[in-house]
Amino acid sequence: MGIMPKKVATAVLVLMAWQATTIFGGFSAIKQPRKPLRPARASIQDILISTAGEPNVQKFWKAFTTAIGGLQKGIALFNGYNTAAATWEEWSKTPKYTQGGNITKHASNLVRSLKDYMKINNNVMISRTQLPKKPIRGTYIEQFLVSVLCEGVPGMVSIHAESGAGKSVAVLLAALEVGRGWSSEESNYYVVVQNDLNQRLCGFFCVSEASLVADIVDDFFLALQKEKIQLHLVFDNVLDSGATSDIVKDQLKALARSAFKWGHQVLFTMQEKQAAESVADLNGATTRMTKLQNNSFGAYRWRQNEAEELIKTFADEINMTEVLAETEIPDEIGQWRPREIESFMRYGVKPLAPQHRMQAGWAAFTSYLTKSKLHKLKTKQPHRVAPCK
Repeated sequence: MGIMPKKVATAVLVLMAWQATTIFGGFSAIKQPRKPLRPARASIQDILISTAGEPNVQKFWKAFTTAIGGLQKGIALFNGYNTAAATWEEWSKTPKYTQGGNITKHASNLVRSLKDYMKINNNVMISRTQLPKKPIRGTYIEQFLVSVLCEGVPGMVSIHAESGAGKSVAVLLAALEVGRGWSSEESNYYVVVQNDLNQRLCGFFCVSEASLVADIVDDFFLALQKEKIQLHLVFDNVLDSGATSDIVKDQLKALARSAFKWGHQVLFTMQEKQAAESVADLNGATTRMTKLQNNSFGAYRWRQNEAEELIKTFADEINMTEVLAETEIPDEIGQWRPREIESFMRYGVKPLAPQHRMQAGWAAFTSYLTKSKLHKLKTKQPHRVAPCK
């Protein structure tokens, strides 16, 4: 064999070896194949990578539920909820930081407690509230909140959904789902608190008064970051009117700055778009409204099959067609909200047409006028005023 054939043979072997290292065996950049998801659990990061470029909440939800192997139900769900609620009760007994105390020591104690909880796979904490006996799973509002929590954008994030849409129950379900058994390099801890803002600030940060949160939050969030723990702190319906006072704004800005700096997520759930915007617009890049938000009025109402599931929990024998007709929201959007269904089933009270606010912008408002009886206003002749002489 001459010199040239040997060179050709060597070149072929090198090419074959090089092809074996590429994804498609062709002339492309050398890449390492992506590791498959673990059989029992996929990490949040894996799910986000698998749905990259897919802003649609339902597509994210499909990937999420596939990865976790189905939603918690029955005893498993309530055991998780009771554990999360009991953890809050235990956490509330933590000694309170007072003015002039040792900030570093207090922050270290809080982080140590969270790490102890996480050692026993307990990474959800919920302030005592009520979970329905048979919660309806997979509603659009739950899908949305799961997506927001998994997205985990650092800083302060706000979302909104109209009153009665089941937001408070959905955020509990979402936290219980995303908080169970994740295997990832960075651990995640989920906290959901409701009702009064100052009380919950004092309760979670274990301080004697809410104004002291600004003193300890930076040390606390930094200590969590050093332990590779990402905190997801959810304030549900604690600011229904939005951030209006200067005191509240200062409290939120301190939280937002520290969360953004050290990679944690503080989420506010609101009823009105304006309230959500009052938080989102507080402090530049550290506060925002989630990009997953659907701003259409009534976007998070329930579909018929979900309404039917809820109605069945109140009675064994029922005229479903009649109840659906009586409980559908009487406006141009229609559909259902769980609070109105419960009100009708318990007390016989029918839902009223909601007063439309400017949540969905001018386009939605004018659409409402067009489709309702109020469209007659558009046809009236304006009152003419005599010009000044």
